[in-house]
Amino acid sequence: MTTRTLTTRSLTTTVVAALVTGALACALVALAPWPLKLREHSAGDPSLAEALRTTLGTTGYDRVAVAYVPPGGAEALTAGFGADSDSVFEAGSISKALTGMLFAESIERGEVTPGTTLDDVFGDRAGASADVTLEQLATHSSGLPRLVRGDLGQTVESTVRGLARLDPYVLDTEELIAAAAGTTPDPTQPPTYSNFGFGLLGAALVEVTGTSYPKLVDERIVKPLDLQDTYVPADTAAIRDGDVRGRGTNGLPAGAWTLKAQAPAGAVRSSVRDLAVLAQAVQNGTAPGADAAHARADYRQGSRIGWGWITDEHLGGDPDSGPVTWHNGGTGGFRSIVGFTPEGAVIAVLANTEKPVDEALTLLDPEVFAAAAGADSGAASGAADPDTTDPATTRGGESDGEGA
Repeated sequence: MTTRTLTTRSLTTTVVAALVTGALACALVALAPWPLKLREHSAGDPSLAEALRTTLGTTGYDRVAVAYVPPGGAEALTAGFGADSDSVFEAGSISKALTGMLFAESIERGEVTPGTTLDDVFGDRAGASADVTLEQLATHSSGLPRLVRGDLGQTVESTVRGLARLDPYVLDTEELIAAAAGTTPDPTQPPTYSNFGFGLLGAALVEVTGTSYPKLVDERIVKPLDLQDTYVPADTAAIRDGDVRGRGTNGLPAGAWTLKAQAPAGAVRSSVRDLAVLAQAVQNGTAPGADAAHARADYRQGSRIGWGWITDEHLGGDPDSGPVTWHNGGTGGFRSIVGFTPEGAVIAVLANTEKPVDEALTLLDPEVFAAAAGADSGAASGAADPDTTDPATTRGGESDGEGA
């Protein structure tokens, strides 16, 4: 009996030691640098590629794709570094712009109103957040925090997954609603970017329509716009073969994010080709839910917000420039941005590392584009090579924190 007890203890100690050693080894590997440098221009328009490379630099990037529509242009120029116009990346919080469009479309269909509350949708399940309206969620003005405050077990699981370079979003829909029920919104809080809030907005639209979030995106945005590459994986098993793999700041592979119940805040996957089509249709008002881009509330200094979409008063902060409407994104191994101007210029950039690509938005200014691309570039004025066209500084911290 004594021998068996000692053997069991010894075995337990050995197993624990092995687990600790393994964890330390993984940590050391995770911290080891794996230098990243932008791949060579491999596809699309050379002048656009040069403009992007000049604007972003090469350090800290791996595979990057860009689509650009000049002011008044009808087609998108594209270029890629180790990627093509149809390469599919995680788009991160650009998902919020699509969720805002679904909200606008749901209003148009008479399914909800801007003043619909969480109590109207979830009843007693809404708890302390019962009086929060869907419009408050869509404009980051609900008084809810940026991230969900789960119970101890959920917090530990999320933290461990984050340290392991895996998707840290672990709550299912009922757990998300329960978290809202146990969170008292702060009415004095200024507009606060909230993944929590957009997860709830998506959950409310799912509840009202009886349709899953991936299916809502597919039926109400993807199919009407004939997007070829855009989708929302319900889980990692639903991720399509050939999607680009993300990398962390150290260059090591990062786990895919699907965000479970908070997919409406950041789980959309897309290509620059599709994002250019989407942005053009939003800009000209032909996209389902295009009204979401209409700036309707103050957000931060120099910017206003629609339902998801953000509009800066001046492109790049230049007082001589006009407004730009945009959203960016960031997950565990990706960064992204899409934006457009009233003149019809559009840009979309997707990258598979954690270095921001927000500076690319400045290329919407034709003069900035021409300077970055070189004096002989015709791209900024709409001269597109027919063989390379497709139809069609972190901004305010939108992709900071726990991703998306």
